[in-house]
Amino acid sequence: QGSAFDVLLQQFDCNMECFASPLNSRYERFCSAFPDTDKPFGSVGSFFDFDFANGGCFQANPPFVAHFIHRMCSKMNDSLRTTKRSALMFVVFVPYWEETTAWQALKVSPYMKHHLRIPHGSHFYAEGTQYRRKEQFRAASFDTSVFYLQNELASCKWEISEMHIAALRKAFTQDPIRTAKCDVDLNQQRATSGGETRKRKSKTKS
Repeated sequence: QGSAFDVLLQQFDCNMECFASPLNSRYERFCSAFPDTDKPFGSVGSFFDFDFANGGCFQANPPFVAHFIHRMCSKMNDSLRTTKRSALMFVVFVPYWEETTAWQALKVSPYMKHHLRIPHGSHFYAEGTQYRRKEQFRAASFDTSVFYLQNELASCKWEISEMHIAALRKAFTQDPIRTAKCDVDLNQQRATSGGETRKRKSKTKS
């Protein structure tokens, strides 16, 4: 969800998504399946065609399909292996599917520096097709794995500290529906308060 993306942006300068669309992207830049139509909205093309040689930190929340995740892992390993002069890092969010070869490929990657498991029922996901669904968010029905993959330069540049892990856990476990409602209520209170202030000032002047 959005607050988790914000933690990655603040702590690792992560500002690009590996799998998104103009309708659900959080960052201004993203890779997408339809670059021909998505480019005007920030797409830089397919993840599998993108050149990561310039480094950076990238968030990846791929489609939850085992063979697709496995293919993604191979692309990441190749990019991390060949990127020698820039810090390169991927933060990957996938279901905790430890029985699959795709999950195991991420777990045993030579570039995997940390794995975080977030229990189901305690965190939320934004619906990928939120534009045609009634609810924008849903509670996760499975545990989530967060894999941190880094090359050597990224390991030196971005520490995966206990403070970061705590911040990400907190961001993930926030109820986005309740948070959004609180934001609406707060904005309404501010608007009402502002109106009352203007009325008092108007009466004072008269």
